[in-house]
Amino acid sequence: VGDLSSLRMNSYEKRVNLMKNTNLEILSSAIEGKIVVDTEHFKTNGIVNIITAGSVEHARKKVASSICIVLNDELIQKELIECGASCLILGLGTKPTKRIKDIARKAGAAIITTPYMPMEIARVIYESIPLSFIMTRNVTSYLDTDYVEDVALKIANTRYRCYPVVDETGRIVGSISRYH
Repeated sequence: VGDLSSLRMNSYEKRVNLMKNTNLEILSSAIEGKIVVDTEHFKTNGIVNIITAGSVEHARKKVASSICIVLNDELIQKELIECGASCLILGLGTKPTKRIKDIARKAGAAIITTPYMPMEIARVIYESIPLSFIMTRNVTSYLDTDYVEDVALKIANTRYRCYPVVDETGRIVGSISRYH
């Protein structure tokens, strides 16, 4: 991928594939949540569903191994866990009951609570992907002893906007961009 804007503009399938590799801690952090039921072997298919009272019937077939954003309806939470959801994200600070926590633990499902509204969660959840999955690995860098004129000519022939500047040991000491 290489840059954040292309991540946001990626197809649904690419975002789902990237989400398959996220973990609960990163997911929780991205939505300012708290993990209230942890699972030792969290695994998701990368699909994120927003579940409302009217959408449960339709969603039943699609929730297995997925992440489900839901509010405070205990019956819906129970049904999603029983249908195989890998993680429930409870919005608006909803706290799961002891019964729901027990059902989730038994099923191996995680639960995260967050103060965000479901649409806010859906907007930021795809930012819970580790940078290592989208970063550019073949980085063009310049030495801090290179001359501006030489670097300017090289930058004019590339598509990147920002470049690390390193010292003779390879340690990053700064950055240079097209706009400096």
